[in-house]
Amino acid sequence: MGEKIEKTLTIIEGRDCNQPIAEEIRDTAIKSGFKANILKTISSVDIANGTLDRVFGDCVIWRGPVDMKSMYETERVISYLHESGKLLINANPTGGRICTSNKFFQHGLFQLDPVLREHTLEMHMALSKVNLYDLLERGRLQYPFLLKPDLGTRGEGILLIKSAEDIEKFDQNYYEFSTETYVKSSYDWRVFVLGGVALGAMRKQGDMQDASNFRSRSGGLQHWGEEDPEVLKEINELAVRAAKISGLEYAGMDIVRDDETGKYILLETNIAAGWQNGFFESTGVSVSQEFVNWFSDRAMLYEQSVYNAVKTYVERRLRFLLKESKEKYQRIISFEEKSKMSESEARVLLESSGVALEGKLQGAYTLISLGKTTWVDKVKIQDLLSSIEEYEISRFGNFIGKDSGSLEESLERTTYYLAVRSKLS
Repeated sequence: MGEKIEKTLTIIEGRDCNQPIAEEIRDTAIKSGFKANILKTISSVDIANGTLDRVFGDCVIWRGPVDMKSMYETERVISYLHESGKLLINANPTGGRICTSNKFFQHGLFQLDPVLREHTLEMHMALSKVNLYDLLERGRLQYPFLLKPDLGTRGEGILLIKSAEDIEKFDQNYYEFSTETYVKSSYDWRVFVLGGVALGAMRKQGDMQDASNFRSRSGGLQHWGEEDPEVLKEINELAVRAAKISGLEYAGMDIVRDDETGKYILLETNIAAGWQNGFFESTGVSVSQEFVNWFSDRAMLYEQSVYNAVKTYVERRLRFLLKESKEKYQRIISFEEKSKMSESEARVLLESSGVALEGKLQGAYTLISLGKTTWVDKVKIQDLLSSIEEYEISRFGNFIGKDSGSLEESLERTTYYLAVRSKLS
């Protein structure tokens, strides 16, 4: 499947405030046998001369450099990484690194997904004072509303606009802000997603006496791990879908629940999210260790069989999935899942050229379960498995098929593959 991937990791993080996060990832990687370094900036000389090979390890986490002279330099580096054959986290986002961090651009991506569209708030570019008054007059905006910096972080710079007086006081560049409907919410959630799996969710509570204190809301004056299975099912699905449509292997999602309607609202995607505000203490999940696990498991594809790599990858992440998904995995992998099709129906699925992959795998699974595989069946099943193992590998949490969804979405197909392969290895 390619040349062996070396255990060398480069973490690209240029901001001083985020160096502790980068250092934690580096130290965790080193303890796990990686050679790891932090890259704060990228030389214009290396970009111009095409000598970026000497800068990056075989595994790369893109959180963002500083001192790049233009967005075009950033795009050249991203293009190089995309074509380099390296194992990458967040070097292929939809629209490019710069756009994906923009809150208004993110909102546009969410609107492309039929599920996420129902869980986002109306946003408009602020543009000018005149535009704000025009939006209010046309009923597209109403008090109170938020002015959010498009490239803000940690709740900094968000303003609660309660009246025309607040608009008149605003003296910043309107083009750097967007409007967002204000939602009263008692809690916020931060959900971390990596490789198509929600690693965990932290419920946060800010300053309940001051609705305009968005820094306390972002950081959470109080926080604890979310354990309600119904809540987790809702917010994890939103988070994983948001990461996928944004083209991100890794992201921290901010979600709230409207106190009046009970609807969950996806606020934004953080491409370089940190976990320093108590995520590990609240959930027991080490995001830095999960980074290392992800790279190690992906590298296995270059060192072992696809079957072994996929099995390790899935089983390591089962604990993050919903209870019913874990149970279904165990039933399928142990051949306890009862098929509703007959031997003849299963053989038709296996042999028909127009049948989707899931159908063919289920046909093969049924024949094996019934103990009815002929020599010809085994040849056809082996051909099916061999073709699957040649597919381009998805980076969103599933090894079978390019960009084929989250692990939760693709678990059934992946598990049928593992079960069938286990009988023909």
